[in-house]
Amino acid sequence: MKFIPKEIKVGGRIMVLPYDQYPLDENEEGFFILDFSRKFEDPDLSKFPVLPIKVSSKQERYLIKKYNVILGEFKDL
Repeated sequence: MKFIPKEIKVGGRIMVLPYDQYPLDENEEGFFILDFSRKFEDPDLSKFPVLPIKVSSKQERYLIKKYNVILGEFKDL
């Protein structure tokens, strides 16, 4: 298990999590999705507010991909 910081750079984007540190298991599958619910007032346009979402089934994976804006995957780290 490792902890990822509040700001992560993946693929030229800076993704900002709502937490200071987020525990992440290397074997877990999941996505970083665009967070529309959080008020985000950072003036840097290369930063995006994201939420980490863990996936536990194929159906959950399908629904997350269908109804969310995915900015990265856990395996990209």
